[in-house]
Amino acid sequence: MKIYTLDLETDPFVKDRKPEPFSAGLYDGERFWFTWGPTCVDDIFTVIHRIEPGIIYMHNGGKFDIFYMLHKIDTSKDMLIIKDRIVQCWVATYGGHHRLRDSYKILPFSLSTYKKDEIDYHKLESNVRENYKDEIVSYLRGDCVYLWELCTEYVKMFGPAVTIGATAMKELKKRHDVGEMLTGVIDSEIRTKYFLGGRVERFKKGVFNGVWKVYDVNSMYPYVMSHCFHPVGKPRSVTTHVTPDTYFVTARGFSRGAFPLRTKQGLQYAHSHGVYSITIHEWNTAHELGLFDCHEILECVNFDQSRMFHDYVMHYYNSRKHAKETGDKIKDIFFKFLLNNSYGKFAVNPANFKEYRLTEDTIDLSVESYVPEEIIPDFHLILWSKPSKEFKYANVATGASITGAARAVLMRGLSGAVNPIYCDTDSIICEELTGVTLDESTLGGWKLEKTGNLLAIAGRKMYALWDGERCVKYACKGVKIDPTEIRRAAEGETITYHRDAPTFRLSGSVDWITRRVRTV
Repeated sequence: MKIYTLDLETDPFVKDRKPEPFSAGLYDGERFWFTWGPTCVDDIFTVIHRIEPGIIYMHNGGKFDIFYMLHKIDTSKDMLIIKDRIVQCWVATYGGHHRLRDSYKILPFSLSTYKKDEIDYHKLESNVRENYKDEIVSYLRGDCVYLWELCTEYVKMFGPAVTIGATAMKELKKRHDVGEMLTGVIDSEIRTKYFLGGRVERFKKGVFNGVWKVYDVNSMYPYVMSHCFHPVGKPRSVTTHVTPDTYFVTARGFSRGAFPLRTKQGLQYAHSHGVYSITIHEWNTAHELGLFDCHEILECVNFDQSRMFHDYVMHYYNSRKHAKETGDKIKDIFFKFLLNNSYGKFAVNPANFKEYRLTEDTIDLSVESYVPEEIIPDFHLILWSKPSKEFKYANVATGASITGAARAVLMRGLSGAVNPIYCDTDSIICEELTGVTLDESTLGGWKLEKTGNLLAIAGRKMYALWDGERCVKYACKGVKIDPTEIRRAAEGETITYHRDAPTFRLSGSVDWITRRVRTV
């Protein structure tokens, strides 16, 4: 199948200014076409309409570039949209159709992770860009070429999958039998009660001096996939006592910060009486550490079939290790994301899947059970949707067990942490970590990642660690603020974040995110 890559250059991002494209580039492994000027999108589609059918990849195109091309989409074919991202649509060509795809769904990382040229974005401003046309076109070509190298190698290795999750599941099933899939009723029962996320906990907030160390687990999710048993197939029975086949437990008792409870603020790990629904991994770890006093077992869900996913994990873990040793950057990146994306596919909820069609606003698809999802007045289009009839449930029980096993590893780590102040899925920030073996070369081993003498904790997924004047680690999910601003937020200041990059809606509207960040 022919592979192409497509990219647009637009005005630099400035808040409240919708960027307009002024150049488009298309690459097929040998030839590079580019267009320049206000009609660059229509002009590049003149090329697209006459070349051999294939897959045209755009990186993050489903959140950006595609919104300049909606008038070019073939409205007779279904679209694939996942969480407001246009993942796949179709464009006519002389010999059939191109599949226009967002490569971010198979390559969920910035292009700079692999290779990317540099340019001063001020050179893209309309009043000076003509002076730098050659440099801009060279930069555009580089993006197209590097993306083509990644996409071509991906398709060559794994086939033309639409998402990396689908690829990971396909590769996992080559090596493991995952058993019979769940029904919608069973999926809902397990998902509602036992499927929880990773443990993210802020024990204190503010700014703290001292010696602070960041410890994390080497490849947490691949580790628990390969070293713990997880249920596959359908549950066999429900009992009120734990059996060798039990994988989920609901019990009433007193938890000493061991088990999560759902709240409006997310998962909470209180020291309190309550009814807790957890995995067998957490149950066993809590009892071993003396962190739960059980008063009554209300339910145990038992499975006939279970397995470790050792072959899959170790194949790609060792393959990635070899890629690192031989300097194969592409395979190193691919194998990393395959390892970290396989478990999530088990928990995808297909009940929310929809079929989408884009039509001219003179066409009524309500007779085919579609409902209007969005009206796009700029292009006189309507996006229609209806619940998908073609989907299969995976096994949320497997996914729930894997995430629970990761929480159990973190629970054990926290039990040996001296003055823990923060934890996040696979890491702990504390003064010292005891009771674990530090071994950064082994899958699942704990390692000391960073050390610092000043720590600012503003909130979940928002902290910064300094060693002297140098920030050695920080996180700020959802916003892009610098470590100094994180510290100010941790001290009680409200930080206003403005995002210069626009957010495109399926309706065709554009807005710019503004958020207020403060410690609560």
